[in-house]
Amino acid sequence: MHTQQNTRLANSALQQLKGLPQNTGSLLQVLLASDKMLSAWQQGERPLFAFAPAGDDTQWSEIEAFDQYGDIHYLSVDQMPTQPVFIVELDQQKVQDAGIAVMRGILSTNKFSKTTVSPKNQLSNEQPLQTSVLKKIRLEDDKEPWISGGAEIYVIVTGIDPTRDEPILDIVDLPYLDHDQTDYSPNQVLIHWQRYRWQAVDLLLMEQDDNTNYKTLAIKLLEISEQVMASIPDLQAQGYAIIPKLTNELLKAMPDEWFTNNDDYVDVFYTLFENKDYQEYKGASSNATITLSPLEINPRLN
Repeated sequence: MHTQQNTRLANSALQQLKGLPQNTGSLLQVLLASDKMLSAWQQGERPLFAFAPAGDDTQWSEIEAFDQYGDIHYLSVDQMPTQPVFIVELDQQKVQDAGIAVMRGILSTNKFSKTTVSPKNQLSNEQPLQTSVLKKIRLEDDKEPWISGGAEIYVIVTGIDPTRDEPILDIVDLPYLDHDQTDYSPNQVLIHWQRYRWQAVDLLLMEQDDNTNYKTLAIKLLEISEQVMASIPDLQAQGYAIIPKLTNELLKAMPDEWFTNNDDYVDVFYTLFENKDYQEYKGASSNATITLSPLEINPRLN
């Protein structure tokens, strides 16, 4: 009974730390560090038990693991161990799914509209959707040590609302993108162009870490966006040049202000245009390479 109660209390504390609703469910899980360890464990090799150290993962020097007797073993941060290791960790996909839902809810309530402009395109049921599809993506470094499991990558699409002088910040999950040095071909719609003015956006790729508070993150995104928009007296004169400025301000704010254990910046793609085909296109940091193709989706005609 005490164990169940302690587990519930710990899970509730984790939900609060992450800025997630109480109905998110259990956030903890125990997994083998690698599928390659399964055979050795099944054949009787004694496993170790480990969890990610506290603090910035770029500063970790070793991983503490424990055997069945409670003795400590020190493992490399960079090299996957050969002995079976069970990792006690957050259910990263569940956490990210819930966190992105929280962020989308907050970001959908823009509260700093200034001047209304005439819409060029009103989206209707009769109009085709203009989109860009992520045909291929590859990361050179996913910013994740082995103890943290597969990467949890998401994209912040930054642009300007087509009908109001407000930023649009869309969050897109890339749940399949688990490992670096691997080609993925998701055929995923990444950008809905009717949402943006000037037919231009930036893409900011991030990898979530355990201490991210999604509610705080989304509120901070809105605050930075508000400050950038308020600093520009004539948005129309600036044109789409405002979008990289918005993205850069978000990037500058990240390390010191947003996180207790920073979400890792992965890469950024500046000024992507509608109806343009990007083949094997590298981000500004040359860490991510994407193939992004335009796709028009026609409405159903009854």
